[in-house]
Amino acid sequence: MGRPRSRQRQGWPDNLYFDPSRDRYRYKHPITKRFHTLDTKSERAAIEAAKRLNDQLAPAPADLVESVTAASRRARDVLEWFKTTELPRRDLADTTHRDNISVIDKAIDAFGAKTFATLDLEDVAAFLRRWDDKLRMRARVRALLIDVFKCAIAEGWIRWNPAEATRKIEHDTERHRLEYEWFIEIRDAARPWFVPCMDLDLAILARREDLAVLRWDQHIDTEQGLIHLDLEKSARKTRGERKATTRLDIEIDDNLRALLAACRDDVASPYVVHKMPEKLKPRDCWPAWRQHHTQVPKEALTREFARARDASGCCDHIAVAHRPTFHEIRSLGAARYRAAGMPEPMIQALLGHADLDTTRVYLRGWDSPRIRVKTSN
Repeated sequence: MGRPRSRQRQGWPDNLYFDPSRDRYRYKHPITKRFHTLDTKSERAAIEAAKRLNDQLAPAPADLVESVTAASRRARDVLEWFKTTELPRRDLADTTHRDNISVIDKAIDAFGAKTFATLDLEDVAAFLRRWDDKLRMRARVRALLIDVFKCAIAEGWIRWNPAEATRKIEHDTERHRLEYEWFIEIRDAARPWFVPCMDLDLAILARREDLAVLRWDQHIDTEQGLIHLDLEKSARKTRGERKATTRLDIEIDDNLRALLAACRDDVASPYVVHKMPEKLKPRDCWPAWRQHHTQVPKEALTREFARARDASGCCDHIAVAHRPTFHEIRSLGAARYRAAGMPEPMIQALLGHADLDTTRVYLRGWDSPRIRVKTSN
């Protein structure tokens, strides 16, 4: 049985204390048992704050049994449950799913020995500091942890979300934008098979995943004058099969017709972007993704762009980690379309973005077009 309160503190709500050395009131978290300083000298304000905190954080009588079982639930068990039960329901792209699994495994290593109910703000903040030098990734990890704690709250295992209380750090684009002059220099330094690939990507703003699988017989419709794109990033699993939810029909104008013609060469390939391999291998030695010996893996597009970029020397003044990559061709093409007067919703459709805000992130850092306004009626 705890000590009775002094007469001066009779009537105070549970978990409220006074620190005479700091002349401040303190609140003791009912679950984590940590003290938090209340930035006030007003007794009335401190009592009101403690009552509100108790209402939100203290377990109700009906939850007492659950609180005992939840307190003994290991963080490892909760994270494993989220990884095996909740993540598969998200219908995420394969790469995103693998990235999330990697983060959850790191969280298991960091938190696994603790009980889940005792994880607090300090634990989560320390975990997030691992990515302080990669702010974009830090934001993704924070969002994933918020999701984990929300699911645990919905299951009744905890009553608050420490990940949501961590700092939300805004991050700018880490890579430098690809200037058009650099694009030309890189194009001049690229190998012949890669030049039409760069030109085509600047025109249709395709992701490398979609560009690498573009086939003459499946995607180029010469009769209707269309390029059919089923965007890989929007694919979702339906009965075990991945199906794209965003499907584009890009009209083939004179410019696109010329670019597609440039992709034709003396190599007989069903793929629009293709090259002869340096060494032919028997079919039974091919990786699972390869359908034809001239097919180019998406990683080869990234590597060839980086090779040509560094060979051109146009980005030598930029740190290697921040130099533009093949993906920045999409941003450059989008900016050029906007400068030519194309409406942002049309650029959004071409980029395959679900919302306009994402498109505006791609356009951030480029000069916006000047808008002429007439004020008189």
